[in-house]
Amino acid sequence: MPKGMAKQHAREPGQPSIRNKTVAMVEGHLNKQRSAYDHWIAELCRDAEESAMERDRLKAKLAALRDDHKRKVMTKIIGRCDLGVLKCCGAFTSLIRLVSTRRGRGWFLF
Repeated sequence: MPKGMAKQHAREPGQPSIRNKTVAMVEGHLNKQRSAYDHWIAELCRDAEESAMERDRLKAKLAALRDDHKRKVMTKIIGRCDLGVLKCCGAFTSLIRLVSTRRGRGWFLF
């Protein structure tokens, strides 16, 4: 037998060759792997969709909380404001002095 040549095994008729058995075994393994990867990718996609929905839900909740906080702060600020005369002394001129002026001939009230 020449160097580098493997000895051919005699096989019985109707039996698949070792090469065909190996190819079938590798294809079966690859098909199982593809199926597992497809299942894994589908699961990752579902998880990503759920995460996106949760993110959107949390964003909406955060926006509602911000709006509620703004409303509460504005209510608090408006509750503190008195659109009349401030209570501290000397902050504004009294109302009487604003409406009464001297126009050369005595006092005039608007």
